Amino acid sequence: MKVHKAVIAAAGLGTRMFPITKTIDKAMLPIGSRPAIDLIIDECRTAGVDQIAVVVRAGSSQVQDYYTPDPNLESLLARHSWQSKGEVLNDIGRGIDFEFFHQRLDVDDYGTAVPLLLVEDFVGDESFYYISGDDVLIDAASTSTLHNLAEKVEVGGSGVVARACDRPEAGRYGVVEVSQRDDRLVLTEVREKVSPSDLTYDPLVNISRYVLPSAVIDLVRELPVDPHSGERRITDALLRLVDVGLPPVVHVTDGQYFDIGDRQGLLAANNFVAIRGLL
Repeated sequence: MKVHKAVIAAAGLGTRMFPITKTIDKAMLPIGSRPAIDLIIDECRTAGVDQIAVVVRAGSSQVQDYYTPDPNLESLLARHSWQSKGEVLNDIGRGIDFEFFHQRLDVDDYGTAVPLLLVEDFVGDESFYYISGDDVLIDAASTSTLHNLAEKVEVGGSGVVARACDRPEAGRYGVVEVSQRDDRLVLTEVREKVSPSDLTYDPLVNISRYVLPSAVIDLVRELPVDPHSGERRITDALLRLVDVGLPPVVHVTDGQYFDIGDRQGLLAANNFVAIRGLL
């Protein structure tokens, strides 16, 4: 299945990265000389995406400013004959049509599913990629995890990207349980906050990359708020699909994954690209 739309959820406060995220949006934290979200945009572009909706926190324009041309800056560079220094800016957002949606964290419900309620008109009746702005995945050259996932998903179906994880770190992620169906893995369960001591194997974990049909937004709208966390979670919507016999396909990535909402994850991402001269 071909997918040419993506939704990126980037409205979180970034509390794990306080104090720097008091003034810098988490999605704008640097990896090399570029903001983290730019690597996600590259990932989407490589997968064939040309329309992206970014859900940002109400009151913040940092991401939108980054992807909007700045005539004043261009004029300043020209005035000082510094156009060559600004050439790198020409590639920002290349080939992508952006729409920005603003989530009010003081009013709107909370959780990974909530941004989908804001982008219904953008999605229309098409399938789309849904990605968390916390999670950076760097594929090998000429490889696209998102494209490979979409190739496994039938029209109107859904899919999840997972990665192999060592037991000691599994408690930080949702553990993805799967079964074999024909030549594909399909989702059977997502277990949150699993204690590594309860695992007897190195599990697959969720890295917040999905192919979703437009109909999932109706499922999200019907989701009850979790009484313990107060959240509406996208994984709960996926498990509803499992319950009705339409389990999402699971694709296991070989790409390098980084949780950039975490200090160690952001540092690891910067070390990875610096050592390889990628950015």
